[in-house]
Amino acid sequence: MVRKPIPVDDYDGGGNYETPVPGSVVAVVGGLYDVGYQDSEKYGIKPKVVIAYELEERDSKGRRFVVFAPYTRSVHEKSALRPVLDACRPDFAQLPKDDRKTFDLTSLEGSSVMLTVKVTSKGRARATGVAPLPAQLKPGLEREGDYAEPFGLAAWFLDQSIPADKAHALMAKRQAEAAKASKEGAGEIPF
Repeated sequence: MVRKPIPVDDYDGGGNYETPVPGSVVAVVGGLYDVGYQDSEKYGIKPKVVIAYELEERDSKGRRFVVFAPYTRSVHEKSALRPVLDACRPDFAQLPKDDRKTFDLTSLEGSSVMLTVKVTSKGRARATGVAPLPAQLKPGLEREGDYAEPFGLAAWFLDQSIPADKAHALMAKRQAEAAKASKEGAGEIPF
């Protein structure tokens, strides 16, 4: 079975939703979900996590807004997840390399951060940037929501996940195909 790539912007949970005011806001890492391996046309198969950020702003029913952001599960200094790690754990870069590789991401839950929120063209709020909480805003927020089970975007990603054994087999197949194509194309002038 061939799996269809999953562009992140195609998520449109349907219905009309209230959205928070876009911009920089104080938020708390509410929940962090391992959503398995995800396939995208642009980046290929990668292990992903989705973070649910709880905002101070409330909807018309008095509940705090929650916005989500998917990340590749990587602690590399150029990864999209790294600013989250650095914002939640300012000492993260000083941890020994082996400790960074085995770092328990769930320990970030409950950490307050500055979050940039944008509203997509489909009217969905997304977290697009994370920075440390300035000292004058500390201690930040306490979580109010229940994050035991994935919901929203996290649940959607989880439904799309590829089992690890199939993901590894597919990655190996794609690497072999790319190597073969590269070898066959060697020596050709591209114009």
